[in-house]
Amino acid sequence: MIPLSSPARMSGARPTAGWRFFAVTILGVVLFALMPASVGATTPGQNGRIAFRTYSNADHTAGALFTMNPDGTHVTQITFPAAGVLDNSENWSPDGTKLAFQRFPPGGPDYGPAELYVVNADGSNAHRVAAINGDVDSPAWTPDGRSIAFTLATGGIVNDLAADVSIWEINADGSDLHQITHPIGFQQSEDHAVQFSPDGTRLVTERQLASCGWCSEIYVADASDGGHPIRVSPRGLFGFDHPDWSPDGQWIMFRSQPGRGGSSKVYVAHPDGTHLQQILDGPATGQTFMSSTFSPDGHRMTIAIVPGVGPDGNADVWTGTFDSHERIISLTPITRTNAWESSARWGTAPLLR
Repeated sequence: MIPLSSPARMSGARPTAGWRFFAVTILGVVLFALMPASVGATTPGQNGRIAFRTYSNADHTAGALFTMNPDGTHVTQITFPAAGVLDNSENWSPDGTKLAFQRFPPGGPDYGPAELYVVNADGSNAHRVAAINGDVDSPAWTPDGRSIAFTLATGGIVNDLAADVSIWEINADGSDLHQITHPIGFQQSEDHAVQFSPDGTRLVTERQLASCGWCSEIYVADASDGGHPIRVSPRGLFGFDHPDWSPDGQWIMFRSQPGRGGSSKVYVAHPDGTHLQQILDGPATGQTFMSSTFSPDGHRMTIAIVPGVGPDGNADVWTGTFDSHERIISLTPITRTNAWESSARWGTAPLLR
């Protein structure tokens, strides 16, 4: 399984083992800058703090996690990785007291697999959950807060590709590691970016398929074993980028894969794939959209946006407001720095005063 920041993932090519361990090419670095941020399902509740990741170097191989109030105030660093280490793909626990995230070794995704970590919302007690044999990606808490699911690449390398890339789950105390979803035949599909429905009975993933050149689509399936899959994104739209489930369980939000079916367009649809509607159009506005999440009350969203024009060309975190028809009626920037800030995730952690 390739990290979500990879050029192969952005282009729709399937991950290769070599990409995890060798430096990217110049083209890869350029595409890396447009990586999607990673997130998990939004927990219903009061709108609390927004978490995000800030890169600390120009090639986006090192960075730390921060939180802030939804108006952009009280920006607070909560992870303090060693030099060259990247903390990424954070996700709030349902009660807003913790964040699960993936930590890459020095040098970033090219220099080894990521490990699963948890940190308290105040930045204390950052710790590895367990020693897991494989490359961990995109953790997401179960709605009861007892377990964490994530993408895991296992089974060794065959023909320079991971043998199995699927969704696994582990208790928050590091016990009971087990597989949830299963590929469709040997090296024929991969499951990425899991999140759960609010009631915990279903999950949504980005499924990559060998049959269409490792294109991606959004699928909903049973949370217990990945059974009864339903396609959410229409065939040919190539939905991807960490779909988020609305707190009321009525909507899935995702964007189309760059280079396949349009770049930087954001959509919502019901979990059964009906009522698809486009809510943001990057080509029309000259912006590039990263992944997005609903607010806990379901009336707003947060998203990272790369401006079409501007002095730095780096992503900032924005918030948006939905109308009664689930259309975006306003967008407001809440970070305006020269750093790249994305992986925006809205949780229920109490606001800072």
